[in-house]
Amino acid sequence: MINRLLNLFKSNEDEIISIEENTNIFINDFEEIVKQVDAEEINKLIKFMANSVQAELMTKCMYNDRNYSAYFEYIKNSFLIDLKCIENPNYNTVIQIASTPIISCIWNYSRVISALKNINAKVNNSFDGITHAGNIRAYRIESLGLVIVRNGNHSVNSAIIHGEGKLIVDTIIDITPALEKYKYNGKDYVDLKMNKKINSRYMKNGSKPFTYTMGLMFEMTRIMKKYGY
Repeated sequence: MINRLLNLFKSNEDEIISIEENTNIFINDFEEIVKQVDAEEINKLIKFMANSVQAELMTKCMYNDRNYSAYFEYIKNSFLIDLKCIENPNYNTVIQIASTPIISCIWNYSRVISALKNINAKVNNSFDGITHAGNIRAYRIESLGLVIVRNGNHSVNSAIIHGEGKLIVDTIIDITPALEKYKYNGKDYVDLKMNKKINSRYMKNGSKPFTYTMGLMFEMTRIMKKYGY
């Protein structure tokens, strides 16, 4: 009996589940969530994941990762791949930072800390993205509802952490063309037509998203569009 139990535990420990399989499970489970809950609850999950990405960007700033100096390009292309970002000067929407999934492309740790100390309600200097709209550029990925901030990164990062303020999103991006051409399999972006991984300048090793979670969010966008969000 003891040997049988030991063999059982051994087989469980030796079982290897690939990152591709884990990714498929996550995306399938996310689809079930989308089917069953309302848009507000889905947004909370996406916000939670965006915050996890933001925390990872802070650690990259902390140890000054020089491998990714062009943070915005790596982050942007994790969603657009090779899709051009078309500016839309007529799109201006005010969003609440506390309830919106946001990734702010921070790059300087000293400025991160300075903003955290000096831009918040406790020091009577709450983030004001409306008054300072000229210094902030923000893109909204549809249908995910994710906002990516390009300018004003460190002050927006402070606002995300403190859960304060508003900002204006000036560009909306539909990544449908990228979803039709590519798929994230958990390791790489794959060209659906060629059935092989891509080779892009602003990808880790030419084919990987800046963070794993960004790849997941790319596929989550596919699910959101499927169900009409």
